[in-house]
Amino acid sequence: MTSTGLILGLVTGLFFRALPDTAIDLFKNIFDIVTNVFMNGLQTVVTPVVFFSIATSVAGFGKASDIGKIGGKIVLSYLVTSILAIIIGTGLFFIFKPGDPSAASMAVTTPVVDTSAASEMDELSLSSFITELIPSNIVKPFLEANMIQIIIIAIFCGLATGLIGQFSTTVKDLFLSMNELFLKITVILVRLIPIVTFCSMASMMLTIGTDSLISTLSISGVTLLGFLVLIGFYSILILIFTGMNPIHFYRKYGPTMLQVFSLSSSNAAIPLNMKACTEQLGISPKIASFSIPLGATINMNGACVQLAISALAIARIYNVSIPGRLLVIMCLTIIVLSMGAPGIPGMGIILLTVILTQFNVPVEGVSLIIGIYPILDMFITVVNCLGDVVTSFLVAKSEKLLDRKVFEAK
Repeated sequence: MTSTGLILGLVTGLFFRALPDTAIDLFKNIFDIVTNVFMNGLQTVVTPVVFFSIATSVAGFGKASDIGKIGGKIVLSYLVTSILAIIIGTGLFFIFKPGDPSAASMAVTTPVVDTSAASEMDELSLSSFITELIPSNIVKPFLEANMIQIIIIAIFCGLATGLIGQFSTTVKDLFLSMNELFLKITVILVRLIPIVTFCSMASMMLTIGTDSLISTLSISGVTLLGFLVLIGFYSILILIFTGMNPIHFYRKYGPTMLQVFSLSSSNAAIPLNMKACTEQLGISPKIASFSIPLGATINMNGACVQLAISALAIARIYNVSIPGRLLVIMCLTIIVLSMGAPGIPGMGIILLTVILTQFNVPVEGVSLIIGIYPILDMFITVVNCLGDVVTSFLVAKSEKLLDRKVFEAK
Protein backbone atom coordinates (compact mmCIF):
# COMPACT_ATOMS: atom_id res chain seq x y z
CA MET A 1 0.00 0.00 0.00
CA THR A 2 2.82 2.41 0.79
CA SER A 3 4.45 1.89 -2.61
CA THR A 4 1.08 2.48 -4.29
CA GLY A 5 0.65 5.75 -2.42
CA LEU A 6 4.17 6.81 -3.38
CA ILE A 7 3.65 6.15 -7.11
CA LEU A 8 0.20 7.74 -7.15
CA GLY A 9 1.58 10.77 -5.31
CA LEU A 10 4.36 11.24 -7.86
CA VAL A 11 1.96 10.91 -10.80
CA THR A 12 -0.65 13.19 -9.22
CA GLY A 13 1.94 15.84 -8.40
CA LEU A 14 3.29 15.85 -11.94
CA PHE A 15 -0.23 16.03 -13.37
CA PHE A 16 -1.30 18.89 -11.09
CA ARG A 17 1.75 20.96 -12.11
CA ALA A 18 -0.16 21.78 -15.32
CA LEU A 19 -2.95 23.47 -13.34
CA PRO A 20 -3.14 27.25 -12.70
CA ASP A 21 -1.07 28.59 -9.82
CA THR A 22 -4.12 29.16 -7.62
CA ALA A 23 -5.21 25.54 -8.01
CA ILE A 24 -1.65 24.32 -7.32
CA ASP A 25 -1.54 26.36 -4.09
CA LEU A 26 -4.93 24.97 -3.04
CA PHE A 27 -3.98 21.34 -3.58
CA LYS A 28 -0.55 21.83 -2.00
CA ASN A 29 -2.16 23.30 1.12
CA ILE A 30 -4.51 20.31 1.35
CA PHE A 31 -1.67 17.84 0.93
CA ASP A 32 0.48 19.68 3.47
CA ILE A 33 -2.32 19.77 6.05
CA VAL A 34 -2.76 15.99 5.88
CA THR A 35 1.01 15.41 6.10
CA ASN A 36 1.55 17.87 8.95
CA VAL A 37 -1.36 16.53 11.03
CA PHE A 38 0.01 13.00 10.72
CA MET A 39 3.58 14.04 11.53
CA ASN A 40 2.39 15.99 14.57
CA GLY A 41 0.56 12.91 15.79
CA LEU A 42 3.56 10.68 15.22
CA GLN A 43 5.95 13.13 16.88
CA THR A 44 3.60 13.23 19.87
CA VAL A 45 4.05 9.52 20.58
CA VAL A 46 7.76 9.35 19.70
CA THR A 47 8.96 10.95 22.95
CA PRO A 48 7.04 8.60 25.29
CA VAL A 49 7.89 5.62 23.07
CA VAL A 50 11.61 6.43 23.36
CA PHE A 51 11.48 7.01 27.11
CA PHE A 52 9.39 3.98 28.10
CA SER A 53 11.02 1.57 25.64
CA ILE A 54 14.53 2.36 26.87
CA ALA A 55 13.50 2.45 30.53
CA THR A 56 11.79 -0.94 30.10
CA SER A 57 14.79 -2.36 28.26
CA VAL A 58 17.35 -1.20 30.84
CA ALA A 59 15.18 -2.33 33.77
CA GLY A 60 14.93 -5.75 32.14
CA PHE A 61 18.69 -6.28 32.00
CA GLY A 62 18.88 -6.76 35.72
CA LYS A 63 22.54 -5.79 36.25
CA ALA A 64 24.27 -2.59 35.23
CA SER A 65 27.14 -4.66 33.85
CA ASP A 66 24.79 -6.28 31.34
CA ILE A 67 23.56 -2.97 29.94
CA GLY A 68 27.14 -1.69 29.97
CA LYS A 69 28.34 -4.60 27.86
CA ILE A 70 25.52 -4.49 25.31
CA GLY A 71 25.36 -0.69 25.31
CA GLY A 72 29.10 -0.54 24.67
CA LYS A 73 28.74 -2.86 21.68
CA ILE A 74 25.91 -0.76 20.26
CA VAL A 75 27.69 2.59 20.66
CA LEU A 76 30.96 1.21 19.27
CA SER A 77 29.12 -0.23 16.27
CA TYR A 78 27.43 3.10 15.62
CA LEU A 79 30.75 4.93 15.80
CA VAL A 80 32.45 2.47 13.43
CA THR A 81 29.66 2.67 10.84
CA SER A 82 29.67 6.49 11.06
CA ILE A 83 33.40 6.53 10.33
CA LEU A 84 32.79 4.09 7.48
CA ALA A 85 30.10 6.39 6.06
CA ILE A 86 32.49 9.37 6.17
CA ILE A 87 35.21 7.35 4.41
CA ILE A 88 32.75 6.30 1.70
CA GLY A 89 31.56 9.88 1.20
CA THR A 90 35.02 11.42 0.96
CA GLY A 91 36.33 8.52 -1.14
CA LEU A 92 33.56 8.84 -3.72
CA PHE A 93 34.07 12.59 -3.87
CA PHE A 94 37.73 12.21 -4.79
CA ILE A 95 36.89 9.50 -7.33
CA PHE A 96 34.11 11.36 -9.18
CA LYS A 97 34.87 14.99 -8.16
CA PRO A 98 31.29 16.32 -8.36
CA GLY A 99 30.83 20.08 -8.30
CA ASP A 100 31.72 21.96 -11.46
CA PRO A 101 33.17 25.43 -10.65
CA SER A 102 30.91 26.85 -13.36
CA ALA A 103 27.95 26.01 -11.12
CA ALA A 104 28.92 28.88 -8.80
CA SER A 105 27.05 31.23 -11.11
CA MET A 106 23.82 29.31 -10.40
CA ALA A 107 24.04 29.83 -6.65
CA VAL A 108 21.82 32.54 -5.26
CA THR A 109 23.35 35.34 -3.19
CA THR A 110 21.21 34.54 -0.17
CA PRO A 111 20.13 30.91 0.09
CA VAL A 112 16.63 30.34 1.36
CA VAL A 113 17.66 28.46 4.47
CA ASP A 114 16.23 28.63 7.98
CA THR A 115 19.44 29.12 9.95
CA SER A 116 17.79 30.01 13.25
CA ALA A 117 19.42 26.93 14.80
CA ALA A 118 22.73 27.38 13.00
CA SER A 119 24.21 29.67 15.66
CA GLU A 120 23.61 27.03 18.32
CA MET A 121 25.08 24.28 16.16
CA ASP A 122 28.06 26.48 15.31
CA GLU A 123 28.98 26.54 18.99
CA LEU A 124 28.79 22.75 19.29
CA SER A 125 32.04 21.17 20.36
CA LEU A 126 32.94 17.83 21.89
CA SER A 127 33.05 19.33 25.39
CA SER A 128 29.71 21.11 25.05
CA PHE A 129 28.19 17.97 23.54
CA ILE A 130 29.25 15.91 26.56
CA THR A 131 28.08 18.62 28.99
CA GLU A 132 24.64 18.77 27.37
CA LEU A 133 24.14 15.02 27.76
CA ILE A 134 22.87 15.59 31.32
CA PRO A 135 19.86 17.93 31.46
CA SER A 136 19.62 20.53 34.20
CA ASN A 137 15.83 20.28 34.19
CA ILE A 138 13.96 16.98 34.00
CA VAL A 139 10.94 18.51 32.25
CA LYS A 140 12.74 20.56 29.60
CA PRO A 141 14.04 17.59 27.51
CA PHE A 142 10.46 16.32 27.12
CA LEU A 143 9.13 19.75 26.17
CA GLU A 144 11.88 20.24 23.58
CA ALA A 145 11.96 16.59 22.43
CA ASN A 146 15.71 16.47 23.12
CA MET A 147 16.10 12.77 22.39
CA ILE A 148 19.62 12.25 23.69
CA GLN A 149 18.74 13.79 27.08
CA ILE A 150 15.52 11.76 27.23
CA ILE A 151 17.56 8.62 26.59
CA ILE A 152 19.94 9.51 29.45
CA ILE A 153 17.00 10.03 31.83
CA ALA A 154 15.43 6.74 30.71
CA ILE A 155 18.70 4.85 31.30
CA PHE A 156 18.99 6.23 34.85
CA CYS A 157 15.34 5.40 35.56
CA GLY A 158 15.82 1.87 34.24
CA LEU A 159 18.97 1.31 36.27
CA ALA A 160 17.40 2.71 39.45
CA THR A 161 14.32 0.51 39.06
CA GLY A 162 16.24 -2.56 40.19
CA LEU A 163 17.45 -0.77 43.32
CA ILE A 164 14.16 0.24 44.93
CA GLY A 165 13.27 -3.05 46.57
CA GLN A 166 9.57 -3.89 46.88
CA PHE A 167 8.52 -1.21 44.41
CA SER A 168 10.73 -2.56 41.64
CA THR A 169 8.11 -4.88 40.14
CA THR A 170 5.46 -2.16 40.24
CA VAL A 171 7.66 0.34 38.39
CA LYS A 172 8.71 -2.27 35.82
CA ASP A 173 5.06 -3.11 35.15
CA LEU A 174 4.28 0.60 34.78
CA PHE A 175 7.08 1.10 32.25
CA LEU A 176 6.01 -2.00 30.32
CA SER A 177 2.31 -1.08 30.23
CA MET A 178 3.01 2.51 29.14
CA ASN A 179 5.39 1.25 26.48
CA GLU A 180 2.69 -1.08 25.13
CA LEU A 181 0.14 1.73 25.21
CA PHE A 182 2.15 4.15 23.08
CA LEU A 183 3.30 1.44 20.70
CA LYS A 184 -0.36 0.51 20.16
CA ILE A 185 -1.15 4.15 19.37
CA THR A 186 1.70 4.06 16.87
CA VAL A 187 0.24 0.97 15.20
CA ILE A 188 -3.01 2.87 14.71
CA LEU A 189 -1.17 5.82 13.15
CA VAL A 190 0.90 3.58 10.89
CA ARG A 191 -2.25 2.49 9.08
CA LEU A 192 -2.49 6.02 7.67
CA ILE A 193 0.99 5.98 6.13
CA PRO A 194 -0.13 5.15 2.54
CA ILE A 195 -2.38 8.24 2.55
CA VAL A 196 0.37 10.40 4.04
CA THR A 197 2.88 9.06 1.50
CA PHE A 198 0.54 10.05 -1.33
CA CYS A 199 0.09 13.57 0.05
CA SER A 200 3.76 14.20 0.85
CA MET A 201 4.99 13.01 -2.55
CA ALA A 202 2.30 14.96 -4.43
CA SER A 203 3.15 18.13 -2.48
CA MET A 204 6.87 17.71 -3.14
CA MET A 205 6.35 17.28 -6.90
CA LEU A 206 4.24 20.45 -6.95
CA THR A 207 7.03 22.58 -5.49
CA ILE A 208 10.37 21.14 -6.57
CA GLY A 209 11.85 22.93 -9.56
CA THR A 210 13.21 21.22 -12.67
CA ASP A 211 16.17 23.62 -12.79
CA SER A 212 17.15 22.69 -9.24
CA LEU A 213 17.06 19.00 -10.10
CA ILE A 214 19.32 19.44 -13.13
CA SER A 215 21.81 21.81 -11.47
CA THR A 216 22.50 19.39 -8.61
CA LEU A 217 22.45 16.15 -10.59
CA SER A 218 26.15 15.35 -10.14
CA ILE A 219 26.21 15.99 -6.38
CA SER A 220 23.00 14.11 -5.72
CA GLY A 221 24.03 11.27 -8.05
CA VAL A 222 27.31 10.68 -6.21
CA THR A 223 25.44 10.92 -2.89
CA LEU A 224 22.96 8.24 -3.95
CA LEU A 225 25.88 6.09 -5.12
CA GLY A 226 27.41 6.56 -1.66
CA PHE A 227 24.20 5.27 -0.10
CA LEU A 228 24.33 2.17 -2.32
CA VAL A 229 27.97 1.51 -1.41
CA LEU A 230 27.14 1.87 2.30
CA ILE A 231 24.22 -0.55 1.92
CA GLY A 232 26.66 -2.96 0.23
CA PHE A 233 28.95 -2.74 3.27
CA TYR A 234 25.97 -3.37 5.53
CA SER A 235 25.30 -6.54 3.53
CA ILE A 236 28.90 -7.68 4.00
CA LEU A 237 28.69 -7.05 7.76
CA ILE A 238 25.48 -9.08 7.99
CA LEU A 239 27.01 -11.95 6.06
CA ILE A 240 30.32 -12.00 7.96
CA PHE A 241 29.12 -11.43 11.53
CA THR A 242 25.81 -13.30 11.48
CA GLY A 243 26.09 -15.79 8.63
CA MET A 244 22.56 -14.75 7.60
CA ASN A 245 21.39 -14.02 4.05
CA PRO A 246 21.50 -10.23 3.46
CA ILE A 247 18.96 -10.52 0.63
CA HIS A 248 16.47 -12.12 3.00
CA PHE A 249 17.24 -9.38 5.53
CA TYR A 250 16.34 -6.65 3.02
CA ARG A 251 13.27 -8.58 1.88
CA LYS A 252 12.00 -8.66 5.45
CA TYR A 253 12.88 -5.03 6.21
CA GLY A 254 11.88 -3.71 2.76
CA PRO A 255 8.25 -2.78 3.52
CA THR A 256 9.37 -0.74 6.53
CA MET A 257 12.01 1.02 4.40
CA LEU A 258 9.23 2.28 2.12
CA GLN A 259 7.33 3.63 5.11
CA VAL A 260 10.45 5.29 6.50
CA PHE A 261 11.13 6.83 3.06
CA SER A 262 7.89 8.79 3.22
CA LEU A 263 8.52 10.12 6.75
CA SER A 264 11.88 11.88 6.18
CA SER A 265 12.51 11.71 9.93
CA SER A 266 14.61 9.19 11.84
CA ASN A 267 12.88 10.13 15.10
CA ALA A 268 9.41 9.66 13.62
CA ALA A 269 10.49 6.26 12.30
CA ILE A 270 11.54 4.92 15.72
CA PRO A 271 8.28 3.01 16.42
CA LEU A 272 8.25 1.54 12.90
CA ASN A 273 11.83 0.31 13.19
CA MET A 274 11.28 -1.19 16.62
CA LYS A 275 8.24 -3.08 15.31
CA ALA A 276 10.17 -4.33 12.26
CA CYS A 277 13.11 -5.45 14.44
CA THR A 278 11.01 -7.54 16.79
CA GLU A 279 8.26 -8.83 14.49
CA GLN A 280 10.06 -9.23 11.15
CA LEU A 281 13.75 -9.71 11.95
CA GLY A 282 13.52 -11.62 15.22
CA ILE A 283 15.57 -9.15 17.27
CA SER A 284 14.86 -9.33 20.98
CA PRO A 285 12.92 -6.32 22.36
CA LYS A 286 15.69 -6.08 24.97
CA ILE A 287 18.06 -5.01 22.16
CA ALA A 288 15.68 -3.19 19.81
CA SER A 289 14.05 -1.02 22.46
CA PHE A 290 17.48 0.29 23.46
CA SER A 291 19.44 0.42 20.20
CA ILE A 292 16.80 1.89 17.86
CA PRO A 293 15.98 5.05 19.89
CA LEU A 294 19.68 5.54 20.62
CA GLY A 295 20.60 5.06 16.96
CA ALA A 296 17.98 7.56 15.81
CA THR A 297 19.77 10.10 18.00
CA ILE A 298 23.47 9.45 17.43
CA ASN A 299 23.75 7.26 14.33
CA MET A 300 23.31 9.34 11.16
CA ASN A 301 25.24 7.38 8.55
CA GLY A 302 23.19 8.64 5.61
CA ALA A 303 23.66 12.22 6.75
CA CYS A 304 27.42 11.64 7.14
CA VAL A 305 27.70 10.48 3.51
CA GLN A 306 25.60 13.38 2.22
CA LEU A 307 27.35 16.06 4.30
CA ALA A 308 30.83 14.88 3.32
CA ILE A 309 30.05 14.84 -0.42
CA SER A 310 28.03 18.07 -0.43
CA ALA A 311 30.55 20.05 1.65
CA LEU A 312 33.53 18.96 -0.46
CA ALA A 313 31.63 19.48 -3.74
CA ILE A 314 30.57 23.01 -2.80
CA ALA A 315 34.15 23.75 -1.70
CA ARG A 316 35.34 22.58 -5.13
CA ILE A 317 32.74 24.76 -6.87
CA TYR A 318 34.17 27.81 -5.11
CA ASN A 319 37.80 26.66 -5.53
CA VAL A 320 38.31 26.37 -1.76
CA SER A 321 41.07 23.89 -0.94
CA ILE A 322 40.52 21.39 1.90
CA PRO A 323 43.97 19.86 2.58
CA GLY A 324 44.55 16.63 4.50
CA ARG A 325 44.62 18.05 8.03
CA LEU A 326 41.47 20.12 7.48
CA LEU A 327 39.81 17.16 5.80
CA VAL A 328 40.27 15.07 8.96
CA ILE A 329 38.92 17.93 11.08
CA MET A 330 35.92 18.25 8.72
CA CYS A 331 35.16 14.54 9.05
CA LEU A 332 35.31 14.70 12.85
CA THR A 333 33.12 17.81 12.78
CA ILE A 334 30.50 16.03 10.68
CA ILE A 335 30.38 13.09 13.11
CA VAL A 336 30.06 15.33 16.20
CA LEU A 337 27.48 17.60 14.57
CA SER A 338 25.39 14.67 13.34
CA MET A 339 25.43 13.09 16.81
CA GLY A 340 24.35 16.29 18.54
CA ALA A 341 21.92 17.65 15.96
CA PRO A 342 18.37 18.35 17.16
CA GLY A 343 15.59 16.54 15.35
CA ILE A 344 14.06 19.41 13.40
CA PRO A 345 13.02 19.60 9.73
CA GLY A 346 15.80 20.52 7.30
CA MET A 347 18.53 19.83 9.84
CA GLY A 348 20.85 18.54 7.11
CA ILE A 349 20.79 21.93 5.40
CA ILE A 350 21.55 23.70 8.67
CA LEU A 351 24.45 21.32 9.42
CA LEU A 352 25.85 21.88 5.94
CA THR A 353 25.66 25.65 6.45
CA VAL A 354 27.59 25.34 9.73
CA ILE A 355 30.28 23.14 8.14
CA LEU A 356 30.77 25.49 5.17
CA THR A 357 31.03 28.48 7.51
CA GLN A 358 33.67 26.80 9.67
CA PHE A 359 35.85 26.06 6.65
CA ASN A 360 35.39 29.44 4.93
CA VAL A 361 33.33 28.07 2.05
CA PRO A 362 30.63 30.50 0.79
CA VAL A 363 27.30 29.42 2.25
CA GLU A 364 25.58 30.55 -0.94
CA GLY A 365 26.53 27.14 -2.30
CA VAL A 366 23.85 25.57 -0.10
CA SER A 367 21.26 26.93 -2.54
CA LEU A 368 22.57 24.47 -5.15
CA ILE A 369 21.10 21.49 -3.29
CA ILE A 370 18.09 23.05 -1.58
CA GLY A 371 15.81 22.21 -4.50
CA ILE A 372 16.56 18.50 -4.44
CA TYR A 373 17.12 18.17 -0.70
CA PRO A 374 13.54 16.98 0.06
CA ILE A 375 14.24 13.92 -2.12
CA LEU A 376 17.72 13.39 -0.70
CA ASP A 377 16.31 13.71 2.82
CA MET A 378 14.05 10.72 2.20
CA PHE A 379 17.00 8.56 1.13
CA ILE A 380 19.11 9.90 4.02
CA THR A 381 16.41 8.85 6.48
CA VAL A 382 16.22 5.35 5.01
CA VAL A 383 20.00 4.88 5.22
CA ASN A 384 20.07 6.29 8.76
CA CYS A 385 17.36 3.89 9.90
CA LEU A 386 18.88 0.96 8.03
CA GLY A 387 22.13 1.53 9.91
CA ASP A 388 20.25 1.42 13.22
CA VAL A 389 18.50 -1.82 12.31
CA VAL A 390 21.65 -3.51 10.97
CA THR A 391 23.53 -2.66 14.17
CA SER A 392 20.66 -4.01 16.26
CA PHE A 393 20.71 -7.18 14.17
CA LEU A 394 24.46 -7.68 14.60
CA VAL A 395 24.42 -7.04 18.35
CA ALA A 396 21.40 -9.29 18.85
CA LYS A 397 23.16 -12.12 17.03
CA SER A 398 26.35 -11.67 19.06
CA GLU A 399 24.37 -11.74 22.32
CA LYS A 400 22.27 -14.76 21.24
CA LEU A 401 19.15 -12.58 21.35
CA LEU A 402 18.12 -13.18 17.75
CA ASP A 403 15.18 -15.47 16.99
CA ARG A 404 16.14 -17.31 13.79
CA LYS A 405 12.66 -18.73 13.36
CA VAL A 406 11.13 -15.26 13.16
CA PHE A 407 13.88 -14.03 10.83
CA GLU A 408 13.70 -17.01 8.49
CA ALA A 409 9.89 -17.06 8.37
CA LYS A 410 8.45 -15.96 5.03
